[in-house]
Amino acid sequence: MRVLLLLGILLAWKEAQADCGIPQWMGTADGTAVPFTGSLYIYDESLGFGGRTTVAAEEQPWVEVAWDGKPGETSFTRIGEAVARLDYTGFPGTTMKVHLKQWDDTFSYHLEAQWRASTKQPRVLQTWHHTSAWTCSWADSLMIQLDQRAAAVRARWTYGGKTTEWVVPPRTERSKVVVELGKINCGSTTLAPQQLAAGGKLELFAIRFDGSEVPITGLPTRISTKYVRDDERGLDAALTLVSLDEPKLAAAAPRKVSKWIGVAALLLLGCGLILGFRLAGKSGNGCSQALR
Repeated sequence: MRVLLLLGILLAWKEAQADCGIPQWMGTADGTAVPFTGSLYIYDESLGFGGRTTVAAEEQPWVEVAWDGKPGETSFTRIGEAVARLDYTGFPGTTMKVHLKQWDDTFSYHLEAQWRASTKQPRVLQTWHHTSAWTCSWADSLMIQLDQRAAAVRARWTYGGKTTEWVVPPRTERSKVVVELGKINCGSTTLAPQQLAAGGKLELFAIRFDGSEVPITGLPTRISTKYVRDDERGLDAALTLVSLDEPKLAAAAPRKVSKWIGVAALLLLGCGLILGFRLAGKSGNGCSQALR
């Protein structure tokens, strides 16, 4: 009984650590291929905390950048209360590694010379209302899952005749890409939960790694957290996608199937021609000989 009690305490402590740590994440999933020059975005709630030893500590996220291969150049620009942009220039074929000190986690990005942005317009897959509470913090936010990777998302919110705009790095996990707007657990508030509940006009624009921007489709004209499902799981409530932003892979299978259908059709046609030129009693043998 004591062992079970101790195990329960340890699990609860681990969950509290996960929920109550200072939020810090990359807006791009680990292992993503990116252009050899471009920008990535970082959410870091500790921006402005002070007490660091680096130059301009208040403006730089708590990260380290390393390279596999010839080193490139990087610079940071703070663009929000808890958001910084990482501009980089490297060499094709190398890998840039961004180490998040807050969580001791490293994200690797492969630099490609032939990188091209998707020709498909990004769209919303699903939305839900994230509500959760812990002893030290709480969350009340709108979660929006996208079907494409993006360096960041520009959000434009119109409420009460006033429009505000800001940049948000998505939450990622393998093929999941989710934008979170509202009160972030253990973090700041990007959009007042009261406004989200009342409802307003939301526009989203995907900021790609090369700096280009494209509108995101699939949002209703007016959105309110009162009319989307509640789910306390946060990012875990997102769909796990088998393929993300890779249309060529999805189209390969049908082409392979159609090839064999075509071969079968030719064989049947050949057999039909042979049958037409043979006597009825010998047609079966002719067809079988042709197929051998």
